Amino acid sequence: QMQLELKRLQKQVELTFIYITHDQEEALNMSDRIAVMHDGRFEQVGTPAEVYDRPRTSFVARFVGTANIVEGRVAENRNGTLMVHAAGGEVPALCCGCGKKAGDSVTLAVRSEHVEFCTEGGLPATVKEKTFAGGMLRIALVASRHGIDIALSAGDGVRVTWAAQNAVPVDTHQEARA
Repeated sequence: QMQLELKRLQKQVELTFIYITHDQEEALNMSDRIAVMHDGRFEQVGTPAEVYDRPRTSFVARFVGTANIVEGRVAENRNGTLMVHAAGGEVPALCCGCGKKAGDSVTLAVRSEHVEFCTEGGLPATVKEKTFAGGMLRIALVASRHGIDIALSAGDGVRVTWAAQNAVPVDTHQEARA
C-alpha cells in the first residue's frame, strides 16, 4: 500500500526519488533504476529487469531474487550459445559476444523459475524437500514449479535443465561495476 502511494506521489510531483531499502522485492517493484551495493561499492546499476534477468555478478544474482549458481567448463560455443559441462551433465547458456571458448571456465546464474525437469541430458539433482508454499517444489538446485501434484519426494533423483536464454554467465568476483 505504502509502495503504491510513494510511486503515485513521485509521478505527481515529477521529482526524482532516491529510495534506500534492503527489501529486494520492494526495490524491483518501485524503481525505474536500481543500484545494488556490496561492501559499499556498486555491483550493478540498471533497470529492475536488467538487474533481475541479467545479473553481472553472482552476488547480484543471489541477492536479488533466488538464483542457482552453477560452475562449469565450456564444451563448445555455437554462435553465442554455450554448451556447458557441469556437475555431471551438460546445459546451455546464452553468451553472445562473451568470447568464451571450449575449455574456458564459466559461472552461470539461473533463476529458480526457469529450472525445468527433464528425462535426458541436463544436470543430475536430488529433491531436497517438497513444500506447498505457493505449490513450490524445492530441489538441490532451487526450482519453483507451480502445482502440488508433482510425484516426487525428498531424496528422489531428477535431472534439470533450462533454456539457453535463461542461463546468464556471471562474474564470481564481487568487483565494482557502474
